[in-house]
Amino acid sequence: MNLIDRWRRRRQAADARSDIEGADNIRKKLEALCAGQLNCELQIGEEVFTTIFITAEQSHFLVDIIMPTYGNDLLHRNEEIAFGYLERSVPYVMTCRFLGRDTAEGYAALRFAMPDVIRYSNRRGHFRVAPATSRPMRIVIDFGMHQLADTNLKDISASGVSIASNLSRYVGVGQRIGAVEIEMPGGEWVVCSGIVRRISGSTIGIELEELTGNDRTRIYRYVSERQQEIISDRRRER
Repeated sequence: MNLIDRWRRRRQAADARSDIEGADNIRKKLEALCAGQLNCELQIGEEVFTTIFITAEQSHFLVDIIMPTYGNDLLHRNEEIAFGYLERSVPYVMTCRFLGRDTAEGYAALRFAMPDVIRYSNRRGHFRVAPATSRPMRIVIDFGMHQLADTNLKDISASGVSIASNLSRYVGVGQRIGAVEIEMPGGEWVVCSGIVRRISGSTIGIELEELTGNDRTRIYRYVSERQQEIISDRRRER
């Protein structure tokens, strides 16, 4: 690689991390995300739902309808909703106003106003995915006092996981966990500590702590690859 090629690569990397401003630039960016049916996340209150960009118009864009179905009931017209997406493994966030329900290519969709700016985000761990049912991920959590959960993950990100367990009645928000062990699809184990951040029914949300750089990279790589699988599956379903 010569000097010019190295300069171009550094320039491209820098550009990928810049905020996107201006109505024309934002529309072009969203058109590109829709053309690639890129995966994105909508955050509604404390809930996060995964969906896909479908199409972009002059003043609004459409995403595939949120799953599970109850997520649609949380949306209110003119409400500001936070979006997040990954492009070339770089995280971006934007806030968009919900305009209502629509259809696109014969499918139910949700319509949002164009954002004022799309910002680069350093919260790489925000993006989370559910493991494929054909390839579940095992997790072993020692809550202490002989309370050991050995189950499958509900979802995972580079910053946290959630599980479904009847132990939820015995643990509390803020409780520290000395040992969290996650079996990755390749067979290697990620070992760290954690803290309980959320309890909802039988679901326990845990923030991962004391992750080594290599282990966090393993999880982040898995999340990115799993997102691409989800996009491919949705395309085949259409």
